[in-house]
Amino acid sequence: MNQRFLNTEGIILKRINYKDADKILTIYTKDAGKISAIAKGIRKINSKRKSHLELLNHVKMHLIKSGNMYIVAQTEVISTNPMIRGDLEKTTLAYYITEIFEKIIVDEDQNDILFNFLKKTLKILNESSDITFVNGFNLKLLKLTGFYSKDKIKTFPNEIKEYFKQLEIMKYEDVLNIKPDYMLAKTSHEILKSLTEEILEKSLKVKLFI
Repeated sequence: MNQRFLNTEGIILKRINYKDADKILTIYTKDAGKISAIAKGIRKINSKRKSHLELLNHVKMHLIKSGNMYIVAQTEVISTNPMIRGDLEKTTLAYYITEIFEKIIVDEDQNDILFNFLKKTLKILNESSDITFVNGFNLKLLKLTGFYSKDKIKTFPNEIKEYFKQLEIMKYEDVLNIKPDYMLAKTSHEILKSLTEEILEKSLKVKLFI
């Protein structure tokens, strides 16, 4: 997308300190896909936009293109997902989810389905979650991005294949109704994590202690 000005909404996936008072943000936007943007002065104590651009926030924004990056000009918060921030376990799950999403999605590939998928993921996680939901997210994301292959699970035990089939075909919001035993959910998480790292050709930084 080559337009100089962009009015869109986006979800903050990653933040890196830049220079003395700025941050470089990785944002998944509705209209331009995954982009990088500089939030100037955001690390100053009196910055009015500091709370707007926290990780996981869903924000309306006006962006100005500058070289290979955007500059954040104006922001308006849509949602801060407060129930995630108030729960350490949910926060860890959210960081794990957004790390996978940020790493697996290519830059500037606009996709309404993926944007709505990410938005729904955070909405559900904000309300209720467990490891089965994270497994559902991981499997459905691999499927949406074309990386999920049933051939890779042919050698797995039948109970895992059946669990994966449930995750694949169930509506996203109904995934939480699946109640596998602890070891099945844990083993499935390790399998999906391994498949994801194989695709990324790197290890995930966020670890889930389940």
